[in-house]
Amino acid sequence: MSKKINLTFIFSGGRKDRLSKDEIYAKDFFYGYFGFSEDDYNSKIVEFEHVNVFVVSFLDRILKKLTNFPVALSSIFNNSFKQQVKNSEIIFLVNESVMFYSLPFIYFYKKRKKDTKVILFTMGLFSNFSENRLKNRVQKFVIEKICLKTLDSLLFLGEGEYEYVMKTFNNDSNKFFLVPFGVDTEFWKNESEYDQTYRDYILFIGNDLNRDYEFLKKLVRDMKDYNFVFLTSRLNDNDINSKNVQIYEGMWWNNKFSDDDIKTLYKNALLTIIPLNNTLQPSGQSVALQSMCVGTPVLITKTDGFWDKNKYQDDENIFFMNQNDVTLWKNRIKNLLSSDKKLIEVSKKGKKLVYENFNLELFISRIKKII
Repeated sequence: MSKKINLTFIFSGGRKDRLSKDEIYAKDFFYGYFGFSEDDYNSKIVEFEHVNVFVVSFLDRILKKLTNFPVALSSIFNNSFKQQVKNSEIIFLVNESVMFYSLPFIYFYKKRKKDTKVILFTMGLFSNFSENRLKNRVQKFVIEKICLKTLDSLLFLGEGEYEYVMKTFNNDSNKFFLVPFGVDTEFWKNESEYDQTYRDYILFIGNDLNRDYEFLKKLVRDMKDYNFVFLTSRLNDNDINSKNVQIYEGMWWNNKFSDDDIKTLYKNALLTIIPLNNTLQPSGQSVALQSMCVGTPVLITKTDGFWDKNKYQDDENIFFMNQNDVTLWKNRIKNLLSSDKKLIEVSKKGKKLVYENFNLELFISRIKKII
């Protein structure tokens, strides 16, 4: 009988809470955790907590100011965290924030356990370099001399950022892998065909800093004849102050809205809109895939970091906007909602695209090939 591999997924929070509840949830944001069978792996989830050590917290603030990275040296002093990660043979860091929290400890841990593989899911690490020359040099030093020296593999969820690093950091290109994100199609599936009769609002969901919230505020004020529903923690009623907008406060990790609640929001929406600031990060990816899987068409800003510019085609399986101009978006939305025909066509093709190319099973199989 072969020895099981000790595998650890490190998250910032929200997973253990979902696992403890007696409810059905989407498995998207477990990043493949459920795909590693107990027959081959001893898999576990670790959620870090910040330890408040005054001197260390002071150093963290200085490092954050110097680098713009969420550095957290406190992981070195978090005995609970160290104990949970101890003896791991493969460590998955599920995003950059988790990496910068874990890195101080893992950097020294790998000095002792050189065979441990550390893998990062990359969603914007290379997209926020400062225009300040000194800060830019410090950022690149941290990434090249610390991050890339510690990490064994970086899994890029979007081709925009992946193509950028393959050109810019090509000395480490053997560590870079493009792994398109996949959603839990079994959870998000919806057998009903698109029909405007049962849908009555335009939907926005999101909290990341690359969403264009200022543009959103202008758009809804200029489209008072249309109802909007927002699920976000970045805006509130005082920001919008418009009767045509219903705002629900929520973030994935606090579970104020269950995945089933979110699915219902998608099912009842005429259209999901995702206005973005330009970025290399694959922003809007999970919301777009979930919405398309449910069958609700997506209107999104086409950024440099869009995750797949070949499979997604404007007016075929998604709707693209090249800039966040209120008049252009307003006219496009009005035109789309004037008839079911185009929306039904895009709904069907978008759903098919996600089912065939961006599902959770494919995502997990690609990860397994790498490790």
